[in-house]
Amino acid sequence: MKNVRENEITYQELTSIIVGTVLGVGIFGLPNRLAEISKQDCWISAALGGVYPLYIVLMCILISKKYPQDNILSVSKNVFGNFLGSILNLLYTSVFFVNLISLTSGVMSLSRIYIVPFLSAAKVSIILLLLAVYGVFLGLKVIGRISEFMYYLTVFLLTLPLIALNFGSILNICPIFGSGMGNILKASLESCFSYSGIEILLLIYPNVKEKGNLSMPALKAVLVIMLIYTNLTFLTLYFLGPDLILKPYFPVMLLNEIVKLPYLNSFRFFFMYLWIMVTFKAVINYYYALTFSISNSTIKLNLK
Repeated sequence: MKNVRENEITYQELTSIIVGTVLGVGIFGLPNRLAEISKQDCWISAALGGVYPLYIVLMCILISKKYPQDNILSVSKNVFGNFLGSILNLLYTSVFFVNLISLTSGVMSLSRIYIVPFLSAAKVSIILLLLAVYGVFLGLKVIGRISEFMYYLTVFLLTLPLIALNFGSILNICPIFGSGMGNILKASLESCFSYSGIEILLLIYPNVKEKGNLSMPALKAVLVIMLIYTNLTFLTLYFLGPDLILKPYFPVMLLNEIVKLPYLNSFRFFFMYLWIMVTFKAVINYYYALTFSISNSTIKLNLK
């Protein structure tokens, strides 16, 4: 790995890395999972799930003020000692491992269904692994630049489904709070898993050039993610309704069917082709976080 100075990133690159790490394949099935619990209030649950990333950002801000040059791996060892700190670091690293496996599985499924059905799962996984390894060797600075480009592409792609407002019904979201606060809060806990990946902030904040106002890019990233999740969940519910939204495995994909662009026969294929690129970059982010964490989480025992 390169040192911190060679891997310094800007505020916008930090925002882009966070957004690019959190958003993945799970976004397409989020409305389905939430609607099973909170019905027509699932979009409220999607917004409430943003409490978790806000907590992570607040914790990161407090840690960065006391340890501006140390990431969470170093801080845990300084506070809890080498042995216990290393164990806690392994638990922290496991988040990236689990998310990487889940994301890779989802990317393989989408790739084989919509993009390259002629390739086996093994071949797709090899391609993903090679891209991830290559991305790690490029370093965090290059990953940040790629993430920034993909950030604007992501915002563009996820703005197009707003067309669904012309085809849905306001009755599909009524009555608001009709499912009960208990179900809304229960579904919000489910949505918290979709915000997983925000933990990478605790790993890369020392690489930010100017740490004077770290809260600005971090909170911006959380706000963007919350808006995307809430917006897509609301649009899918508004278009399909609380009953039909439960039928497809990826209900968000149905929003792409109503988008018509000139000189483009299938917007769904166009969307999926670009979104696979976005998820490939997310795989690189997770692999970087995983390998970096593992290399700094080993337990060193002096046996004599």
